[in-house]
Amino acid sequence: MISFSDFKREVYRLFRENKRLIKREAQGLLPEVKVIDVKLSGSYGRRRPTEESDIDVKVIYRGNLDIDIAWERLIDKLGIPGLPGAVDVHIEKVE
Repeated sequence: MISFSDFKREVYRLFRENKRLIKREAQGLLPEVKVIDVKLSGSYGRRRPTEESDIDVKVIYRGNLDIDIAWERLIDKLGIPGLPGAVDVHIEKVE
């Protein structure tokens, strides 16, 4: 079994190595907007995760798409390659 400390390092490494791929995946699911960035958010984004923390990814986009529609398209579809399961998706629309 992997230690939590090793798991945290793996989450950060996999996100860093796959950030462009995650952004492209989000862009493919939201073709009518411009995905500006994807970030780790929540406790991992603040670099203070605990063993109970989930993994949150924030998708930041610009465009004329309702935030609820964007979220529905991304939920359960966006992940971090190399980690099992989906991540919790958070959306930020910027003007």
